[in-house]
Amino acid sequence: MHRSIICFLILIFVVPIFSASLEDAHKLGAGDQGWVATHTDGTIHVVYRSNQGNKYQKGSAPDKMETATTVVPGLTDMYNPKLIVDPNGVPHLVYQKGLAGAGTTTWYTTIKDGKWIAPEKVSDSGELPDKKRSYVPDVAADKDGNILVSVWNIDNTKYRAPDNAMYRWRSPEGIWGELKSITGNTWSSLPKVEELNGGFYYLYQAASTDWKVIGPVEAGSDLSGGQAVNALNLDVANLNEGANLDIAADSTIAVASSLRRQSDGPSGIFCSIKKEDSFDNPEYLGDLPTKHEGDMHPNIAIDEATGAIVIVFQNTATNFASYYVYENEEWSSLQRVYPEADDAQTAWRTGPSVADIPGPGVVISVRNGDDIYLRKLIPEGEVLSNHHQTVPQNKTVFSQLGFIGKHTQTSVYFPSNDLYNITVSTIDGKIVGSHQQATAQTFNVSEGKYQQGLYIFDFKKVVNP
Repeated sequence: MHRSIICFLILIFVVPIFSASLEDAHKLGAGDQGWVATHTDGTIHVVYRSNQGNKYQKGSAPDKMETATTVVPGLTDMYNPKLIVDPNGVPHLVYQKGLAGAGTTTWYTTIKDGKWIAPEKVSDSGELPDKKRSYVPDVAADKDGNILVSVWNIDNTKYRAPDNAMYRWRSPEGIWGELKSITGNTWSSLPKVEELNGGFYYLYQAASTDWKVIGPVEAGSDLSGGQAVNALNLDVANLNEGANLDIAADSTIAVASSLRRQSDGPSGIFCSIKKEDSFDNPEYLGDLPTKHEGDMHPNIAIDEATGAIVIVFQNTATNFASYYVYENEEWSSLQRVYPEADDAQTAWRTGPSVADIPGPGVVISVRNGDDIYLRKLIPEGEVLSNHHQTVPQNKTVFSQLGFIGKHTQTSVYFPSNDLYNITVSTIDGKIVGSHQQATAQTFNVSEGKYQQGLYIFDFKKVVNP
């Protein structure tokens, strides 16, 4: 029986998926430099800079966000904010103070006892030899309160010095470790960090066409080496400025960056995906009307419910926020995040940002003119976990194959009060759990009791003698 179920599932999964749909955009307020993050409970968090200071909002949906509050009173020069939400639902924020060459310090803050703590300085270029800027930070956090911050410390004339890519750990007690550089780094550009199940990852540029991912490593570890992200072999390929990565619950890693194909352009976006032991050959998604790869700064998210990958980015040559979607092993054409208007949709090094949400889809923060908006992007096609399947009336025995992931649950709706015994098995037939459903509700199984992966759910109606 299980073999036939698997074959049926494959027939479902290979249905072609060619497009994604944008839901209505919802305005948060006046501002730019926006960044969105999410938690597995569905809460959306966002920060942005405005003339009235730096703002923070959260809510259950783009149209259900709470009133904006101020993160740091009196701070109006917050740039390159990076916001994440740890497994406990606590937001963590890093940012640089000052724009471009004036960005000489990077800062960290988080919410404790319902309030943002006083910002803690992570890095100061004035305290480092031969450094003029300390900026474009990123942050990752685990459930125990360990924090990893990456930062780009550079001299204005030495963008490719050996010690530009740096990092610093913060303990659960709030104690900062030493600011360190990546061992053996020879070239760097905007390092990025991620966390998954207690393991930390660090993405950095080790050479002109050589990006590497370190991890997973334990909190507090020294960082060095890393696994190579395959680079494209295109004319004077210059992978510079603005790579980013996302990691799914099954440890799939997707890396996106910008690339200048020749010394005078054109430039475009590429993506490389690691599903097994190594990264695949990256795909170049096409030339764009810009001569400089630093204009784009892509951000990336994996939609765990559908397996889609979404890359959002800015293009200062057009002033538009754009995106690509990878579905069913195929990339979409170039699309606009906010096609309703043609006002400026970019900001220095910070275009649109994107984060996964429970169930199918992602949420995107985007600037248009003087305002920040949130909107969802929903990939088309089958959901990997077959959400919301309804049990046919009077059916006594049936089976379902479902995927349980970081944000994904298997859901089956029972339209009557019939009692069912439910057995959960691995693909090879090993029984790993059992449940009973006795009411007209939805039976949900999510990550927690079970490790992420594919499972067979056998349902058998209990018939009273």
